[in-house]
Amino acid sequence: MYEIIRGPMIWVSLIVFVLGTVFQVFRFYRLSRKVTVSPHVPSLPPKKDGKKKFSPGRIVGFLKEAKHTVIAIHPVTITVSTIFHVLLILVPLFLLGHNELFGLAFGFNLPSVPEQVSDLLTLLVLACCGFFLLRRIFLARVRAITSFYDYLVLA
Repeated sequence: MYEIIRGPMIWVSLIVFVLGTVFQVFRFYRLSRKVTVSPHVPSLPPKKDGKKKFSPGRIVGFLKEAKHTVIAIHPVTITVSTIFHVLLILVPLFLLGHNELFGLAFGFNLPSVPEQVSDLLTLLVLACCGFFLLRRIFLARVRAITSFYDYLVLA
C-alpha cells in the first residue's frame, strides 16, 4: 500500500492539483468579468465554420476587458493573494529539510533555497495572513460573509 501511495498516487495528486489550479484561475477570471452589452464594442466576424478567428485585435479586446475584472478593482488584495498562494506552494517545495526527505524517498533533490531566504518568505506568508485577517475584521462586506471556519483556516 505504501508503494502505491508513494508512487502513482503522488503523480495523480500532482496532476489533479495542477489541472484544478488552471481550471480555477480561468473560472475565477470568467466569473469576475463585468457582463455588459455595448453597441460600441465591435464583434469579430465568425469564420465559415461558426468559430471566431484569432487576431491581434482579439488580444487587445481581451486586455481592454480586463479593466472590468476584480484584478483592476482590488489590485492590492489580488497582489497579496497571489504572493500568498505562490509562496504557500513554493516555500515548502524548495525548503532544505523537505528536499532532504525528498532525496531520501526518490533518489534526487530539487534545488533548495537558503534557510534565511525561506525564513523571510515564511514571514511574508504570515504577513499576508495578517492582511487577510485584518481585511476580514475591518471590511464590513467581507465580515458579513466570514464564518468561524474562515478564522480557523487563517489560524
